Amino acid sequence: YQAFIYLALPVMAANLLKSVHDLVDTYFIGQMQDSVSAQAGMSITWPLLNIFLALSVGLAVAGVAIISQYLGSKDIEGAREYTGLLVVLSVLLGFVLNVGLFLMAPFVLRMMGAEGAVYDAALIYLRVRSFEMIFLFLFTAFQATRQARGDTVTPVIISVIAILINIVLTWYFINVLGLGVFGGALATLIGQ
Repeated sequence: YQAFIYLALPVMAANLLKSVHDLVDTYFIGQMQDSVSAQAGMSITWPLLNIFLALSVGLAVAGVAIISQYLGSKDIEGAREYTGLLVVLSVLLGFVLNVGLFLMAPFVLRMMGAEGAVYDAALIYLRVRSFEMIFLFLFTAFQATRQARGDTVTPVIISVIAILINIVLTWYFINVLGLGVFGGALATLIGQ
């Protein structure tokens, strides 16, 4: 039981921390004057972003399974080969999803019923956040390779650092520079 808890708790924490990025944006955008449409615009994008997060986690789970098998059989070269493949797949898939999400954002948001100021905020937020797909997929690949080796703590440490960066930058971009939804999305992108 201790081994399961030792390995599972950091994994759960790392995945939980990924969703904190959105909460940071909500908090600071909520402090703006007339923030209702901005918050609604951000909120409408989260199901889409969560779909892509789920895809990255699925790829990472497959990576953990394959890489840990090779490590368990002491085939270090095989583990390295599949780690490299996981990284390449992560970059390629992240890039394709980035381009697709950026280009399809207006269509998808209209299909979801966004209009007016909500649509404008959602489009800005989604297009900026689309650029984090490569980094999101790369981080989950990194997390998978660390987990396959039994290191579930390092990804949590990196996630905490990313969230701290996100908090500081979101505050600065929104409260100091007045960049609104764009600033929140940009800070989250940089944090990722």
